[in-house]
Amino acid sequence: METDESIKWAIDLLTPDETYKENLISKYYHYITLIPACLGGTVYMNWLQNRPYFASIHRYGVALIIGIAAANITKRYKTHSESKRDSILRQYIKLHPEDFQRPERKTFGEVFDEWIPCR
Repeated sequence: METDESIKWAIDLLTPDETYKENLISKYYHYITLIPACLGGTVYMNWLQNRPYFASIHRYGVALIIGIAAANITKRYKTHSESKRDSILRQYIKLHPEDFQRPERKTFGEVFDEWIPCR
């Protein structure tokens, strides 16, 4: 289906920008949160059992692997759900172009009401 010129602006809003570079926190957010949470859970279990922090050292390796796997799964799920959402929105825009007319450009003077400060 060809993209109509009247809705091209709406489709372009959903198209990712090639020059956008994701920052480090949003790129590695899942790893930053889930790996320390899994390792912290292991430390917490040792604390609850009144054991030294580095007792059962093999649990830390298992917690690290679980944290990395959980981070990969959640990142993949987030990417998949965002792309699915965008494809649904694109399809809706193409099926209902009458709902997506190009908005008229306004200046701030037209949008804001006159404001008189109370002194």
